[in-house]
Amino acid sequence: MKYIVVFGGAFNPVHNGHIKMAEAAANIDGVDMVLVIPSYLSPHKLNDCLLPAVHRLEMCRLAFKKHPKIYVSDLELLRKGKSYTVDTLKEVRRLYPEYTLKLLIGADMLVTLENWYRFDEIIKLTEILAVSRPGISNSEMLEAISKLKKRCAKIQLLEIPECDISSTEIRQRLAEGKSLKGYLPGQVIDYINQNNLYKMVNNLMFDDKNFEEYKNLIQQKLSGFRYEHSLAVADKAVELARKYGADEEKAYLAGLLHDILKEANLDEQLKIIGQFDIILTEVEKYTPKCWHAIAAAAYVKNVLNIHDEEILSAIRYHTTAKKDMSLLDKILYLADFTSADRDYEGVEDMREAVDKDLDYAMFKALKFTVSELSEKGLPIHPDSIEAYNSAAISNIKKGLK
Repeated sequence: MKYIVVFGGAFNPVHNGHIKMAEAAANIDGVDMVLVIPSYLSPHKLNDCLLPAVHRLEMCRLAFKKHPKIYVSDLELLRKGKSYTVDTLKEVRRLYPEYTLKLLIGADMLVTLENWYRFDEIIKLTEILAVSRPGISNSEMLEAISKLKKRCAKIQLLEIPECDISSTEIRQRLAEGKSLKGYLPGQVIDYINQNNLYKMVNNLMFDDKNFEEYKNLIQQKLSGFRYEHSLAVADKAVELARKYGADEEKAYLAGLLHDILKEANLDEQLKIIGQFDIILTEVEKYTPKCWHAIAAAAYVKNVLNIHDEEILSAIRYHTTAKKDMSLLDKILYLADFTSADRDYEGVEDMREAVDKDLDYAMFKALKFTVSELSEKGLPIHPDSIEAYNSAAISNIKKGLK
């Protein structure tokens, strides 16, 4: 039997860990080629930390040019639009009908594979070739494999020396001017330097960004209902920032962007989470309603190039909350709970609580959320439990009920 290994990803940038994975796959008996396929992301006016496709494609070509069985494909880049794995596999199958496909993924992707867009079609189109990654234990991998095999997935484990390199770490090293020796091939380092890539903005400069650009962006990504909700949350966040002494511009921007990926398909949310080397906890794997917040924080930082930690934290924790929340964290969480478009039973009581005391309002909001999840038999994120306990203790100390 002849095989083609499909290896997709952002490759932002391609690094030595990617090369080891591809080389190991190429050495499997029966594998004729490994197709390295950089993903596409539509360009827009904002400064993207996820590099334009042309650069990521060229870096991959430089990294793999000496490997006779590894080919870099522009398949997803030519197709543009959303790059769903199932569509890529169908196209590869169309181009190479005589081959059996193997999809090369890391263990972090393996444990969430069941949630990918049109998963049942994926496992009919391809076998799965999984590589261990730091942060995913053997027991987690074996549990995931057992579940997937019950759904008729064909899975092969690929053993390679552990290579704890992430694209996120590399971008951070670039921003800090640190050496990349041992992380990237020399040709890729030269290309990055020659083209002046990955010059990050460490702090958001509001003077350089027009809020209308962000509004236009979220309007493109969201339905009319969700867009109006985002505007309402932004307005409420400014109101609370003014009342409690937080930065109003940060509050407004966090409100605008908090749900930027709310309506993205779960597969797309997971793809973004994986692109930026985020490993979901065991609870997070079973709470997909929090994925859009995790993905949004990564997207805002790495794609929109906003590196203000207060804004990123507020977006990241606007669904779960957390212990020791900052003022902006609380403001966004509660603005989302009490914005003008909200009409759930008890919302007026929540609005009164927000006007009375932020910690008191956090306690009421978290009590509501924890109770609702408990009644439905759904997992409760440890961050939510810690946030609830923190708010409850704060209220006891203040004498509030």
